[in-house]
Amino acid sequence: MRETFAMLLHGLLGLMRTRPEVGDDVLADLVRQTLRLAPTPSSDPGLDPPLEGE
Repeated sequence: MRETFAMLLHGLLGLMRTRPEVGDDVLADLVRQTLRLAPTPSSDPGLDPPLEGE
């Protein structure tokens, strides 16, 4: 797991340095995808809220 965080941070820093115009929403989506987190309703309004217990 430590390696995943290290590569994630390294990649995000490299992306931010080479393409500073990339928005925070894109960076947040990359983190969510890399860590396999569920998207938040604010980032994808077409999703239903998760059911209780999920």
